[in-house]
Amino acid sequence: MGFGMRKALLLVFCAVLALHSAEQHTTVTKRMTNNPSIGIVSFAGNTSEKNSFERVLECSGWFTVLKGASAKGADIKVNLQMPSQNSVSASVNAGPKNFTVSQNGENAMLNAVDDILRALYKLPAYCTKKIYFVQDGANNMKEIFCCYLDGSGFERVTHNSAISTEPSWGHPEALVYTVVRRNSLAVVLSDMKNKRQRIISNSPGLNSSAALSHDGRRLALPLSLENQIDLYIVELDKGGTRTRLTKNRDVESSPCWSPDNKRICYVSDRLGVPQLYLRDAVQGGVDKRISAGNNECVSPDWSPVSNKICFSYKTNTGQRHIAVMDMNDPSQPIKVITHAAGDWEAPSWAPDGRHIVCTRSTGNGFRDLFIVDSWSNAMQPVSRNARVSLPAWRP
Repeated sequence: MGFGMRKALLLVFCAVLALHSAEQHTTVTKRMTNNPSIGIVSFAGNTSEKNSFERVLECSGWFTVLKGASAKGADIKVNLQMPSQNSVSASVNAGPKNFTVSQNGENAMLNAVDDILRALYKLPAYCTKKIYFVQDGANNMKEIFCCYLDGSGFERVTHNSAISTEPSWGHPEALVYTVVRRNSLAVVLSDMKNKRQRIISNSPGLNSSAALSHDGRRLALPLSLENQIDLYIVELDKGGTRTRLTKNRDVESSPCWSPDNKRICYVSDRLGVPQLYLRDAVQGGVDKRISAGNNECVSPDWSPVSNKICFSYKTNTGQRHIAVMDMNDPSQPIKVITHAAGDWEAPSWAPDGRHIVCTRSTGNGFRDLFIVDSWSNAMQPVSRNARVSLPAWRP
């Protein structure tokens, strides 16, 4: 394929993404210390469907679900009708706010809970957004799979018969990931709406840990050009023009974009230990180190909803935990939100700006998906006895 055709395809792809980038971002701020209770006070349908609905309410992380006779004492009361798994009608009494939600078709329960969250807290769609992750595929290869926050909807996404890894979201309609085949690396950009994908970067050497800007126009990634690893920006709406962002002998990796697409947070080992740095993505300039202390900090992810960065933080005991930094006030101490045993790694923000999906390994040979509440530190497993890695929650 000639350069002219590649440029034309890039421009078409970016035009599609730009149409979807006009969605208004919701800003979620902490305004509760305890989750309100919710209970189903009347129900018509199959009991198993009721249990499934309560399970989704619990997995959302925004409610304390009261069951049985206790439901009548809940802060939020639900009158639920579910003639089938694909049909939900709920009348919700939340004190002064009363409303009805109705959903039919595939994922009716997930959509109904999203409607409740939207009505109560003005949240963007959350339960219906899948978590993408890496799992072993056929012939000892790795492929990308996905599921919902309650573990349902499990499906395989890639079929490359190669090592497909490092899934990443910036724009909600575009998935970026790395393919390793025959000792070469390439970055693939997938248009999830139109089911098309193309290779964005396959230059000699390193092409990995790419991050797409939220408007879908630019890609940040480390490349090993000129015998050193530096960060580059690929202008997708300008025919793939490449701009070098850093120029030094240090190793940079794992970029992520600020909500306004003007800054990049990334990892550098310039102090001998991986740390987090900020850099202007437009004008470059001087880097600013933002991680606290001298411990290793890797795998940052920047929420466009809450303007917070989460990352994996290596403690003095050698364990890895998930920490959060509020970019509205970076002078505040970081908050470590995982305290259970094991190594907690690869955090990714949920679309609600409150919850984080990450992996937890406890030395038993398994690595599972967990959802962690960045407000209360509560955690819940998505998988059990799995071997998964590098989750990325679709925005």
